[in-house]
Amino acid sequence: MKIGEQLKSIRKTYGLTQKQLAEQSGVSFSFINDVETGSSSIRLATLNKALALFGCELAVIDKKTKKVIGLENK
Repeated sequence: MKIGEQLKSIRKTYGLTQKQLAEQSGVSFSFINDVETGSSSIRLATLNKALALFGCELAVIDKKTKKVIGLENK
């Protein structure tokens, strides 16, 4: 599942509209729509800010060490 599809799934689970998520994340409705449909990519800091609304935190895996690295909200 792609990032946009995952974001959409989480958003729907929490009962938010794209407009509500956009407002709370500080981005435009059309941007959220574009990310969810795969028409646009999202910066990790922006994605992490959106996920924080759901009590989630984004993490990435360092290729060299294979360790999970959490990203702080910015």
